[in-house]
Amino acid sequence: MRFSGDKNVPIIPMIEGEGLRNPDSFLEKSFVFTVSMILVVLLVSPTAALLLRSILSFTMSNSAGGAANWKLTFENYRGLFFNERHSLFFVSPITALRNSVLFAVSSMTVSLIIGTMISVSSSRDEPSNKYLSFLVMLPLGTSAVTLGLGYLSAFSSVPNSIRWFPVLIPMAHALIALPFVIRIIQPAIHSIPKNLHEAAITLGVPERQLWKHIDFPLIKKSLATAAIYTFAISLGEFGATSFLARPEYPTLPIAIFRYLNLPGSENYGKAMAMAAILLVICGTGFFTIEHLQIKMKGKKQ
Repeated sequence: MRFSGDKNVPIIPMIEGEGLRNPDSFLEKSFVFTVSMILVVLLVSPTAALLLRSILSFTMSNSAGGAANWKLTFENYRGLFFNERHSLFFVSPITALRNSVLFAVSSMTVSLIIGTMISVSSSRDEPSNKYLSFLVMLPLGTSAVTLGLGYLSAFSSVPNSIRWFPVLIPMAHALIALPFVIRIIQPAIHSIPKNLHEAAITLGVPERQLWKHIDFPLIKKSLATAAIYTFAISLGEFGATSFLARPEYPTLPIAIFRYLNLPGSENYGKAMAMAAILLVICGTGFFTIEHLQIKMKGKKQ
């Protein structure tokens, strides 16, 4: 056991999970059950309903009651790849998914580069860092719709600017995700002891290679978490994209919105199918984040 400056005050290491216990009294068990049911109703049931609706179709019977007949089918997914109405504005979900992935990878790259640079700069004791941190947190104080409208107002007056609007989409997504990226990477960088750099320089590591040999191996898990988080945010972003997306370059959320605006239960079912695809992709990303965090905690222990 280690002791602090006062020899009579021991420093007790904190153990993760210490203080947690199972509910004992009837009131505690009732509270846990109520909160669990609320989470199921608000989180699990909408997700399950979306997945179920994507594989169900219904037809109205010709009887007097006009009851709906539900049947299990994958026609909603098959119909996504066929232009049944021969519409000139038809875009397959593969194309929309490709656009979403390209935008997500671009925004992920931009936000990681800027977020890492800001996090490294904030680890130094400079007066300007507090203003920089305030500036990058501004996207949290406004909505994505406002950001997209601002981009539209700023660049729409430039001649032939509409052709460059798809380039602005990953920039907007990167700004939206930047505060989250910094909040993930910054603690990892700040947790690196400063004397570790001094010890490495003493052992002959060049100062320019400290990032390669010291910092990057220690924060690479945090970088991976921030990258996946940014990727998922970009895939599901709709507010800013709705102002900047062109008809020939839709994303998955834009394509879902288009199907919802078309009449008929078939189009509604296709929208649910595309939403299910988006849900599975984003869910896989967040599952990977949780897996990385569990591995990080296991190594620390």
